[in-house]
Amino acid sequence: MQRFSLEQLNTLDLVVGHLMMLEYGMSQKFSPELEKYGITLPVQRLYNTFALMHLITTMFLLDKKDHLLMGGFCYQALNSLGLADKLEPLRKTFDGKVGKTTLGEYIRLSRNKLATHGDLTVFSLPPAVQDASGSPRAIAQFDRLMEKLDGQTTRLRIILENRMKRERAYHKKQA
Repeated sequence: MQRFSLEQLNTLDLVVGHLMMLEYGMSQKFSPELEKYGITLPVQRLYNTFALMHLITTMFLLDKKDHLLMGGFCYQALNSLGLADKLEPLRKTFDGKVGKTTLGEYIRLSRNKLATHGDLTVFSLPPAVQDASGSPRAIAQFDRLMEKLDGQTTRLRIILENRMKRERAYHKKQA
């Protein structure tokens, strides 16, 4: 097993911190328990949806080059640590179908056009994303994939936290 330097451990800690933020945001948006008790109001849901789009896009989807499996800073960080394979379940989920597009494209384009660079209207979205936004079947696909992503995010965080604990114990023993 490759040992990490303290600088590399700091990088891993940054990724874990962002995974925790994502888990928190997803629990606020996609928890059936919150829905049951009416805790998630429409304004909160909309705010959280845009926040999640930004976070997911910057973590996993932005700046994907043709030769890379994924984009985002998590891929770059984990790839530099030799841990990019840990993202494979998430990558497959982002490739899952939402209407005629994928979850990853739906999130990235929605974030770009609705929340960041576009005219903030649904009409600025490509037709495949517009169609998915109005389709009950595509919305169900989106919800299912987001729930799957939520579980995968938790599993990834636990894997990385366990690796950090082993590495910190190793460094402590070496000191």
